[in-house]
Amino acid sequence: MTATIWFYDEANYLRFKAICLDGNKFPATYAAWLEVATKKTAAVEGANGAIHKIHADPDDFLLWCKLNSVAPNQVGRTRYASVRALNPAHAAR
Repeated sequence: MTATIWFYDEANYLRFKAICLDGNKFPATYAAWLEVATKKTAAVEGANGAIHKIHADPDDFLLWCKLNSVAPNQVGRTRYASVRALNPAHAAR
Protein backbone atom coordinates (compact mmCIF):
# COMPACT_ATOMS: atom_id res chain seq x y z
CA MET A 1 0.00 0.00 0.00
CA THR A 2 1.24 3.46 -0.89
CA ALA A 3 -0.30 6.45 0.84
CA THR A 4 0.29 10.16 0.45
CA ILE A 5 -1.13 13.31 1.91
CA TRP A 6 -3.31 14.87 -0.75
CA PHE A 7 -3.64 18.60 -0.28
CA TYR A 8 -7.27 19.29 -1.05
CA ASP A 9 -7.12 23.02 -1.68
CA GLU A 10 -4.74 25.96 -1.74
CA ALA A 11 -5.30 26.95 1.90
CA ASN A 12 -4.58 23.38 3.07
CA TYR A 13 -1.45 23.27 0.90
CA LEU A 14 -0.14 26.63 2.13
CA ARG A 15 -0.73 25.69 5.77
CA PHE A 16 1.23 22.44 5.36
CA LYS A 17 3.95 24.33 3.52
CA ALA A 18 4.21 26.73 6.47
CA ILE A 19 4.30 24.09 9.22
CA CYS A 20 6.59 21.52 7.64
CA LEU A 21 10.31 21.76 8.28
CA ASP A 22 10.89 21.09 4.58
CA GLY A 23 8.14 23.45 3.40
CA ASN A 24 10.75 25.47 1.50
CA LYS A 25 11.13 22.47 -0.81
CA PHE A 26 7.43 22.41 -1.74
CA PRO A 27 6.48 23.80 -5.16
CA ALA A 28 5.74 27.53 -4.95
CA THR A 29 2.01 27.18 -5.60
CA TYR A 30 -0.78 24.70 -5.03
CA ALA A 31 -1.34 24.54 -8.79
CA ALA A 32 2.29 23.58 -9.37
CA TRP A 33 2.12 20.93 -6.63
CA LEU A 34 -1.14 19.53 -8.02
CA GLU A 35 0.33 19.18 -11.51
CA VAL A 36 3.39 17.29 -10.23
CA ALA A 37 1.41 15.17 -7.77
CA THR A 38 -1.19 14.23 -10.38
CA LYS A 39 1.51 13.08 -12.82
CA LYS A 40 3.33 11.06 -10.14
CA THR A 41 0.17 9.32 -8.92
CA ALA A 42 -0.92 8.57 -12.48
CA ALA A 43 2.44 6.95 -13.18
CA VAL A 44 2.18 4.74 -10.09
CA GLU A 45 -1.43 3.85 -10.81
CA GLY A 46 -0.56 3.16 -14.44
CA ALA A 47 1.98 0.63 -13.27
CA ASN A 48 -0.87 -1.22 -11.54
CA GLY A 49 -0.17 0.42 -8.21
CA ALA A 50 -2.68 1.97 -5.90
CA ILE A 51 -2.19 5.20 -4.03
CA HIS A 52 -4.33 6.12 -1.07
CA LYS A 53 -4.79 9.89 -1.14
CA ILE A 54 -5.19 11.13 2.40
CA HIS A 55 -6.91 14.42 3.16
CA ALA A 56 -5.19 15.72 6.25
CA ASP A 57 -5.76 18.53 8.67
CA PRO A 58 -2.50 20.37 9.40
CA ASP A 59 -3.25 20.68 13.10
CA ASP A 60 -4.05 16.97 13.37
CA PHE A 61 -0.79 16.23 11.56
CA LEU A 62 1.21 18.40 13.97
CA LEU A 63 -0.43 16.76 16.98
CA TRP A 64 0.23 13.29 15.54
CA CYS A 65 3.88 14.24 14.96
CA LYS A 66 4.23 15.44 18.54
CA LEU A 67 2.54 12.36 20.04
CA ASN A 68 4.68 10.04 17.91
CA SER A 69 7.97 11.95 18.22
CA VAL A 70 8.13 12.47 14.46
CA ALA A 71 9.35 15.62 12.74
CA PRO A 72 6.85 17.45 10.51
CA ASN A 73 8.71 16.71 7.27
CA GLN A 74 8.61 14.25 4.35
CA VAL A 75 9.23 11.26 6.62
CA GLY A 76 6.53 12.42 9.01
CA ARG A 77 4.03 13.03 6.20
CA THR A 78 4.71 9.58 4.75
CA ARG A 79 4.30 7.84 8.09
CA TYR A 80 1.19 9.87 8.91
CA ALA A 81 -0.40 9.08 5.54
CA SER A 82 0.34 5.37 5.95
CA VAL A 83 -1.27 5.28 9.39
CA ARG A 84 -4.26 7.30 8.25
CA ALA A 85 -4.74 5.09 5.18
CA LEU A 86 -5.79 2.35 7.56
CA ASN A 87 -8.79 4.52 8.52
CA PRO A 88 -11.10 5.00 5.50
CA ALA A 89 -12.59 8.18 7.01
CA HIS A 90 -9.34 9.97 6.09
CA ALA A 91 -9.24 8.90 2.43
CA ALA A 92 -9.74 11.53 -0.27
CA ARG A 93 -13.09 11.44 -2.01
